[in-house]
Amino acid sequence: MYRLLRSRLPALRLPRRRRLNPRVFVAILSGDTLTVHRRSGDTVTIDMKQDTPVTAVKNIKLSDIKPGSFIGTAATTSTDGKMTATEVLVFPEAARGTGEGHYAWDLSPNSTMTNANVDQVVMGTARAGVI
Repeated sequence: MYRLLRSRLPALRLPRRRRLNPRVFVAILSGDTLTVHRRSGDTVTIDMKQDTPVTAVKNIKLSDIKPGSFIGTAATTSTDGKMTATEVLVFPEAARGTGEGHYAWDLSPNSTMTNANVDQVVMGTARAGVI
């Protein structure tokens, strides 16, 4: 099973130009039909053009992230202002620069997304590293 990272489908727009970033688990990709499981628990089928690109993600180790990698990091901000990463995605080279910057995100309350080039990787405690 693969998690859909991004396709070149237009982002869904909600009132006040709030962007919706759908997160789904791909169940079946067959020809021009994509069947996905949504976070809400239901399954939907999406008709797509044959040439619509679909990108999947896979688990990697923190040590796989190197200087020069282009990453997207979702994080939550606690009441003391400390940010904690909830996920880190390493983009393929062809997607370098996608969504570059730091902005509010819809993963959870007080969440943000930062997409940027990794300058330096410093290993922290046994549980965490600092990128």
